[in-house]
Amino acid sequence: MKSLVCVALLGLATGLAWAGSEPILTLVPSTDTVTAGRNVTVQLDISGLGSMCMPVQCMEVGAFDVFLGFNPALLTPTGVNFTLLLGDPNLFQAITAITNGSHWVEATDLSLLTKQELDDLQKSGAFTLATYSFTALESGHIDFSNLGGPVVNADGQLIAGTLSPALPEPSGIAVVLTGVAAAGGWRRFRHGGVPRLWQKLR
Repeated sequence: MKSLVCVALLGLATGLAWAGSEPILTLVPSTDTVTAGRNVTVQLDISGLGSMCMPVQCMEVGAFDVFLGFNPALLTPTGVNFTLLLGDPNLFQAITAITNGSHWVEATDLSLLTKQELDDLQKSGAFTLATYSFTALESGHIDFSNLGGPVVNADGQLIAGTLSPALPEPSGIAVVLTGVAAAGGWRRFRHGGVPRLWQKLR
């Protein structure tokens, strides 16, 4: 575990080597206030991918592992819907996972598509990565927070987010994902032992 963190830190400089402004992550809730028993959603949007275009190809999202913070006194999580722009999990083009904590929800999406396939799907440069759903336990004003976690491209470079979430102890997949990504082994990881490793971690 510690070795993966060290590898992640060593690879950070490479992961941030792209010129231009970095993509931006934005939380877009469906409402600011809730009534007990009602449903509420919040979108995790990414934009600015087009600003990182290189002479031949543009930047794409190859995977993300983002933690969303919420008030457990007001809300209880009910699920996460993932974009199909990283591939369809039902066609084994991507692997998705959801983990709930005391005051956070972790959404993880790992694409198994090639860089060119991702570029073709994500050419708009802005889209919703995931939509988190909740049910209100009480009425009141709600406030969501991005607790961090990595968003990487198809080459395993960090393009948005953080290497680790702002939690007492990051999840196993967060540490593995960032370690592999920063080491530049994303392609080998995606096309190699991803399913077996994923099952062990989850």
